[in-house]
Amino acid sequence: MDNLTEAFTEIFQGRSDYQLKQFVVDAHLTPERQYAQVVLELQNKHFALRRADVQRRRILEQLRTATGLDAEELAIDLELVEIGIVGAQREYNALFAMWQQMPKYTNEQLQAAEEGYWRHRLLMQAANDMLATGTVSTGNLDALRQAKINVRTIHDMMAKLSDQARTGQEQITDSMEQMIARVADGQSTCVITEAPKVAE
Repeated sequence: MDNLTEAFTEIFQGRSDYQLKQFVVDAHLTPERQYAQVVLELQNKHFALRRADVQRRRILEQLRTATGLDAEELAIDLELVEIGIVGAQREYNALFAMWQQMPKYTNEQLQAAEEGYWRHRLLMQAANDMLATGTVSTGNLDALRQAKINVRTIHDMMAKLSDQARTGQEQITDSMEQMIARVADGQSTCVITEAPKVAE
């Protein structure tokens, strides 16, 4: 590819397919939330592409009568809009492919799954606090209480994982996620004699 202008278009995509999957969609911990995120992202791209097409057609209309520097400036604007459309369409295509492979949920089903999602998320955040600092932050403790999650579970859960520290971080993370999932789903409970320390 020798044409630099073609290269501008060839590489342009605001977020890569990998980024969309791993850090936008799979950042959510439940299939219901992942589905909702994909649909929200598709909605945003859908209307962004429609607006961009209107902008492109408006510029083309203006170019019919523009002259001199005005015409040059409009030509630049047109190139930028067209490159942006290509990138947005690529993101849309990646998201649409994910959506096609997902189970579909109604609003009622999404609402019913919210408690489980927040239990899982808050437990994960607290566990990450413990791994990083040895304490649960005051913000996460407050959130756990608001969600009516027994904050004493975190200290015991992390204590059970501490013996695995020499087995590799990947194994620790896998075990942590499995344990959090069981606690979040109410499949197990942990009781300890003292609450975790609160970060100052």
